[in-house]
Amino acid sequence: MANAQSPTRTPLFLLGVGLIGGSLLTSLLESDTYNITVLCRKETQAEVLKKLGVSVLFGGLDDSDLITKATIDNDIIIHTATADDQPSVKAILKGLGAKPPTAPAPVYLHTSGTGLLKDGGESVATTDNIFSDKHPEQIDSLPDTAFHRDVDLLIKNSVDRGEVGNARVGIILPTVIYGRGTGPFKKISIDVPAIIKESIERKQVAVVGQGKATWGQIHIKNLVTAYLTIISELSRSPSPARPLYWFAEHGEFVWIDLFTAVRDALEKRGLVSHELKLGEPPARLRVLLLAFPILLAWWAIGSRRVSSRPLPTSFAICSRSGQSQIRTLDAAGSLAQCIVVDKGLIATVGSLAEVRREWGDLDKIGRTGRGKGGGIKIIYLKAGAAMLPGLIDAHAHVLQYGEGVGSADLVGAKGVQVDVHALWVSPAILTLMGPLPDVVPGGSIVRTADGVATGVFLDNAMALVLAVVPPWTDADRIRFLTATARKMLDTGLTSVHDASLSLADIAFLKKIDQEGRLPIRIYGMVSCEPLNRFCGDEVERYDGDRAVKLFTDGALGSWGAAMEEPYSDNPKERGIMISIEAVFAPLIAKVIGDRANRVILDAYESAVPRGVDPAVFDARPRIEHAQIMSLPDIERMGRLGVVASVQPTHGKLDMAYAEARIGSERIKGAYSWKSLIGNGSRIALGSDFPVEQVNPLNGIYSAVSRCWLDGNSPHGEGGWYPAERLSLDQALRGFTIDAAWASFQEGRVGSLEVGKEADFVIFERDFAAVEMREIPTVKLLSTVVGGRLFSGKLQ
Repeated sequence: MANAQSPTRTPLFLLGVGLIGGSLLTSLLESDTYNITVLCRKETQAEVLKKLGVSVLFGGLDDSDLITKATIDNDIIIHTATADDQPSVKAILKGLGAKPPTAPAPVYLHTSGTGLLKDGGESVATTDNIFSDKHPEQIDSLPDTAFHRDVDLLIKNSVDRGEVGNARVGIILPTVIYGRGTGPFKKISIDVPAIIKESIERKQVAVVGQGKATWGQIHIKNLVTAYLTIISELSRSPSPARPLYWFAEHGEFVWIDLFTAVRDALEKRGLVSHELKLGEPPARLRVLLLAFPILLAWWAIGSRRVSSRPLPTSFAICSRSGQSQIRTLDAAGSLAQCIVVDKGLIATVGSLAEVRREWGDLDKIGRTGRGKGGGIKIIYLKAGAAMLPGLIDAHAHVLQYGEGVGSADLVGAKGVQVDVHALWVSPAILTLMGPLPDVVPGGSIVRTADGVATGVFLDNAMALVLAVVPPWTDADRIRFLTATARKMLDTGLTSVHDASLSLADIAFLKKIDQEGRLPIRIYGMVSCEPLNRFCGDEVERYDGDRAVKLFTDGALGSWGAAMEEPYSDNPKERGIMISIEAVFAPLIAKVIGDRANRVILDAYESAVPRGVDPAVFDARPRIEHAQIMSLPDIERMGRLGVVASVQPTHGKLDMAYAEARIGSERIKGAYSWKSLIGNGSRIALGSDFPVEQVNPLNGIYSAVSRCWLDGNSPHGEGGWYPAERLSLDQALRGFTIDAAWASFQEGRVGSLEVGKEADFVIFERDFAAVEMREIPTVKLLSTVVGGRLFSGKLQ
């Protein structure tokens, strides 16, 4: 590997020969392109470097004059020693500014970390953005106190002020590094050895937080390739105008998987117990993991940002061995052997033979010019796997779910009723609110027997609480959106109908979408302020916004659903009409009780132009929830062509008490999904997250089983009122093409047909091939949106 200096090679100055710098040095020497000078203060290391043909500059990071002169004398400067050393960086910047104008344009690549781009040390998502190196303003919006940010700003400000001459400057932000290094000194990162050492001493593996954080990762060999690629790109740049930040990530990992792997390896050797200890990390492990992130190979940028991984411009997904593993969900319910994706759209649906004939198979014929693309890569599904259109949640609250990430998750907790029609606040908030009104039209303040407010506010009364809550900022919204989008994509959801967006929310989402930073598809329903005021004329029509939502009544769980007759288990209550009946017009409405459903259907029916068949009147009116209806109104809903937007998991939640609450007669028209379809209604399915969990497989299971997750129900294992169970095809259509139709998007998404967006998901098993109770546990393998991989892998 000896590499004598040559005047024909490019002079390069390297600071740091640890895991990154040493591995990079090995590749630089092998290229025979550079005269390399390394800053080194250890004599033993200096002797090794000299034998490799490297010039050694004996000194440390505090030898500023030495570093400045070396910067002036070299064309490429690479800093891998530490991300936090300001004196050495200042010396480099000074040297860049002192270079003669006639000298070749120098390149400076600095290694950073920027701590706020990671999931937090307590293993919860804390990312403030959907970070992309295509949008440097995101990183520049981080607080000056963030890890490594002081040095980043030092570099950025010098560049912005023109103090570095014509230098091409870049900041690389690696993720967690794994693999064995190739440098002469340090071969591995300190992170896993630190966990191993602490675990052996304690005879147990302790998991940081709950182990839910997801961070990026990159193999050291891939990271070295990234350095070489960025150096080449900066060197070729015709002007100093160039990207400043460069991400280096090859994939993601979840903390619990790392700690589990350590446990398994040590347990085989009898060094630790099997039990993983969740919660606070041991003190020394906390110091190692959190106080010295730079020693841990920059565990600082593998964030909960939502990033996609590139796929070929054109590629095919095909079933194995002549099978048809692709459910297209087209009108005929076709199963397909292959689809071809071209430029983010579905270009072909057909057999493997047809794909090979039309497009060519790179693995069989190479690039021979055959086919539209001269041959494409064909990716084969695993045996038993199933491919579906990207799933759509037809009723959810995107930002509200993201706001709650990290809070106590009570969804599914025994004895806890969760809905979005109530707020429960602390005594401190009650004091802050001041005097409360005796009566709130369309709402209620829950009080004790002696009239003292309990802190529970229902429906319109929630506005009293919200008046003292600081409004969201766009920084809040980006954080909430990031958390929700990541969860959606990781469970197979590619689109969502947001059931309550303010005008400010819509403006924010429009901006994010126009900047190319919206990783999911959102169909927005405008919720006007004050509540139930029409504000559709204040919204600029934009892709995905075509609805205004009205709130008619409260929730069944709090006796708020508006009923024609009193509740069977609370005769003093008939529920809450949030607005008077005259307010409602032909708009999307959130409706639960039979009275509220009747009022909205009356409004929809009166809105159909005289002489026009309601079934072909293409306003596509919707009723959100459509939970409790009279039998005549179920028939009328189908006749009017009103979409029933229902949430099957609500049935799972409510079936324990619903019949006692409304009685044996009214229950016949409650949660009547099959009857709605039988009377001509189209059903769009959703979850109403954060009221329920995001995972759409829970909704599919609830729709086809009408059981709790344990396989039981008030009526046994056959399901609660089993005649209202949906078929698997009906449930899948509710989460795909019918949800798309309900949002006027059936021409773009919802099925795998030629010309539509390449939104699809791949599951490890076909739902039809597993026991009904296993549906929620089927593993997601891949989520692709617009031809880009956002979750999982495509083998």
